[in-house]
Amino acid sequence: MVSAIRRGAISKTGNAHLRRIVVEAAWAYRHRPAVGKTLAARQRHSSAAVTELAWKAQQRLHQRYVRLMGRGKSKQQTITAVGASCSASSGPSECTWNGN
Repeated sequence: MVSAIRRGAISKTGNAHLRRIVVEAAWAYRHRPAVGKTLAARQRHSSAAVTELAWKAQQRLHQRYVRLMGRGKSKQQTITAVGASCSASSGPSECTWNGN
C-alpha cells in the first residue's frame, strides 16, 4: 500500500501577493527542463550544490505537472498544485548556508 501525501485546497489566508507570484512562477514548469545560454551564464556564478538542487527541483516540478495533466486535471488546478509543491519544498530544510 502506497501512502500518498494529500494536501488540502490552497487557502486564501496569508500573503496574497506571494501566492500570486508562486502560481505565476509555476507556469514555467509546463516546459521541459533545459539549460539554455542565458541560464548557463547565470549558473557559472553559483556553486555546484546550488545548481544541482535547482536542477532536481526543476525536473521534479515538471514531472509533477506532466503527471497531473496526464490524469486529466485542469491546467489551473495543475498549476496551483505545482505552485503549492514549489513553495512547500523551498523552505530552509533544503537550503544550506555556511555563513560566509
